[in-house]
Amino acid sequence: MNSPNEKLKPDFSDLLKIYKFKNSSEKIHGYLVKSTAPINVEDENDTLIPSACLQYFEDENSINSDKANKKTKTNISAWKEIANSFIKPESNSSPCTMDQDEISKIAEILANANNPEVVIKIHGYSSKEDDVIQQYYGVVDDIKNFNLNKTYVFFGYRWPSESPSLKLQNLISIFNALPILPRGILGVSLFFIGTSVTLFLVQLCIKASFILFGISSIIFSIIITLIVLRVLAYFRDSYRANNYAASDLVELITEIDKAITHKPEKNINKIKLSFIAHSMGCFVTTNTIRILSDVFKTDPSDENISNIGKSFTLSRLILIAPDIPVETIIPRRANFLQASLRRFKESYIFSNEGDVVLRIASTAANYFSFPAKDRFGGYRLGNITVRRDNTKPIKYGIINLESDNPKSTPFTLLEVRSSNQEKKTLEKFVCESANKENIANKFTYFDCTDYKDENDVTPVSLATKKTALNFWNYACLCWQHFCRHKIDTHGGYFNGNFTKELIHKLAFFGFDGLLKFYSSADPLSELDKECEKKQIQVVLSPQRKQ
Repeated sequence: MNSPNEKLKPDFSDLLKIYKFKNSSEKIHGYLVKSTAPINVEDENDTLIPSACLQYFEDENSINSDKANKKTKTNISAWKEIANSFIKPESNSSPCTMDQDEISKIAEILANANNPEVVIKIHGYSSKEDDVIQQYYGVVDDIKNFNLNKTYVFFGYRWPSESPSLKLQNLISIFNALPILPRGILGVSLFFIGTSVTLFLVQLCIKASFILFGISSIIFSIIITLIVLRVLAYFRDSYRANNYAASDLVELITEIDKAITHKPEKNINKIKLSFIAHSMGCFVTTNTIRILSDVFKTDPSDENISNIGKSFTLSRLILIAPDIPVETIIPRRANFLQASLRRFKESYIFSNEGDVVLRIASTAANYFSFPAKDRFGGYRLGNITVRRDNTKPIKYGIINLESDNPKSTPFTLLEVRSSNQEKKTLEKFVCESANKENIANKFTYFDCTDYKDENDVTPVSLATKKTALNFWNYACLCWQHFCRHKIDTHGGYFNGNFTKELIHKLAFFGFDGLLKFYSSADPLSELDKECEKKQIQVVLSPQRKQ
């Protein structure tokens, strides 16, 4: 007889769908894992794959067949392409079903392979599904180009992120969701604004019309601000990341772990589990690890805090423009994200000062919700950059490569800059008595503020080589990012050839594996020269210098 908890547990087909990428090989097996959580709670579970990627699937006719008939005809052509990107799960069940057979096949691959590894990539806020899937598909192609001596299973995880839209249908939906009281206030304020303008035009009660116009405009602006926040969808994505994305990813990992442990031919070694996370996806990752740590409670006497379940051990964490608080790496007090971050054997952060999405959008949104009393407390982990001195030329490459000074640790070499005059080092975030042996020193940092790729292309910034960016620099970056789409200050790390390759090599092969790609007797110095050439500042963690 099933326990009450088992009865309440939902079917996997209600939570996740798994599709195998067409370009998978013997050494790298690539999958899209899609959470079925809908954008709005009133919608049906989201099981369809967008259409621009059907070329990535082998059987495009059956992927969306069941659900497509239930959607409106206008949506069918738009959704049909992307489903071609993947291989139909080899089972007798519905092609849209994440069945236990697919999990069993993945578990069999991992159980039979020699020292296999699992890498999971997680996108961030406001990510379009077709862009995300194409990016995941590209990861498999990139890794296939390397000489792989072991088996890898790659999961590209799609959680229900919403792209801001000013389409009429979306605006109608936003207005319909507006509570009755704000809707009434909006209508009344509009009425009085119109009345005050009319009184002014007919030269009646001019003074009173000015007062009425001012008060009505303020009230109207407050409601419009709420609507703008709704359009931006930041808090809605934050809710989905916390309540849908993390819990669904936990289900995937726990089920694979369970399936592996039931395999008689199970590999005796722990399977390395690594993550590439971007933006709000970094929060999904850290929250997932926190939940897994509770689900798989280890023996208190077990010193290896990296172990997850019976099959996995946490290996590498690569955070790209992380949209999580700076507080998470500050040793002021314990917090749940810090407990998650410290479990990884290798940790890396990619950031840049000109990230206008984090610096403007994220910090502005978190102004309403994050408990900080000054602007620096509200900055995100992706805002951290290498300290720069106005009196010295900027040094690129690995800036603490030759230093054995304990003061040359990441904790002492990093800061958050608001301007040339306003900057705050990580040391100033805590009191003098705080323990300096902290999680900040476990990360290796790649500051891409002045990053230049091949042919002088600047994927994430203007590469001004200034000690701090000024107002006009940010204005230009906003124009290039939001209007012209020439520079992606938040996600351009995946557009630059050097940074994209660096991220993938660190995730799949680790720091030691990255150095093996350099043929010289001193590969660390060669990496230093390569980063110096690309105008990237690197601060190595003490563990990576050993």
